Amino acid sequence: MSKDVRVAVGSRIREIRLARGFSQKTLADMIGVTKGAIGNYENGTSSPRDTILHAIIKALDIDANYLFQDVVPIKSELFLSPNEHDLIILYRSLNAEGQEKVVEYAEDLVAGGRYDKKSSENVVVAKEA
Repeated sequence: MSKDVRVAVGSRIREIRLARGFSQKTLADMIGVTKGAIGNYENGTSSPRDTILHAIIKALDIDANYLFQDVVPIKSELFLSPNEHDLIILYRSLNAEGQEKVVEYAEDLVAGGRYDKKSSENVVVAKEA
């Protein structure tokens, strides 16, 4: 991994780790490395081996592509922020009635003009088959 890629991936690891409320030590303990190793990954001094990278992805509960989105030219609509990911997990935990209420509320907000038009232009919606 080049230094630029290491720095970009490291900053994503740090961003997501903090969003999850994990200390470097906590993440290190979860994946079986030292706190110093996490610091080195985050500041781009070194890059994790494949097995460690997979463990980080699993521990942080993220899509692997999210780590590399700053260095690989991929359409941004394919990625979710950690907050968006958490909202989807929460939505999926609701029963059908709860999900319906969430959709109704979101539709009411959009109908009332309470949305970011620029952001909504890039939304890709998968239709059920």
